[in-house]
Amino acid sequence: MNLIFVIIGYIGSITLSLSFIPQVIKAYKSKEVKSISKKFLLLQYITTLFWTTYGIGFILDKNLNGLPILIANCFILICLILLTIAIYKYSNSNKNNNSNINTNNSPNNSPNNSPNNSPNTNFNLNSNIIIV
Repeated sequence: MNLIFVIIGYIGSITLSLSFIPQVIKAYKSKEVKSISKKFLLLQYITTLFWTTYGIGFILDKNLNGLPILIANCFILICLILLTIAIYKYSNSNKNNNSNINTNNSPNNSPNNSPNNSPNTNFNLNSNIIIV
């Protein structure tokens, strides 16, 4: 194979691998994974499986031209695993955090009925509006 195509293959595999890093970093920093599509991840797992198998075929034929494919897809697989872990880790923790918020509107639990509250500055937690 022409050297220029081999170099393009390596550049393509590096940029493809790097394209997943911002999403992984964002998921772990923000702990917000609701917008990551599970269908996207499933399709990526399937794609990575096929491309990795294809790359292994090159190596078994003692042809190193498949090495960029193999390297890129192994790295992508690692990123996919990290994203999957983040989805399960942060989806469950977000559900637990949201279940601890009390939004009961009963008069006994209202901050407006507390004897220490001034009648002029009441804060309604349920609608996030300050009533003056």
